[in-house]
Amino acid sequence: DRNWTGHPFDQANWYAYGRLAWNPEFTAEELADEWIRMTFTNNPAFIDVVKPMMLHSRETTVNY
Repeated sequence: DRNWTGHPFDQANWYAYGRLAWNPEFTAEELADEWIRMTFTNNPAFIDVVKPMMLHSRETTVNY
């Protein structure tokens, strides 16, 4: 498997966990932006679509 979490977006949770352990002052927005840029691209058009999807995914899962 190319990634050990089974899906690229699952990796974001582990990334955020580690970054928050290092610095609990990070915001979800900062972490999402940083992770998207390192994982996919710095293209603002891509980030503007993916970042809100990531930030709202928790509520989508909880309300499912």
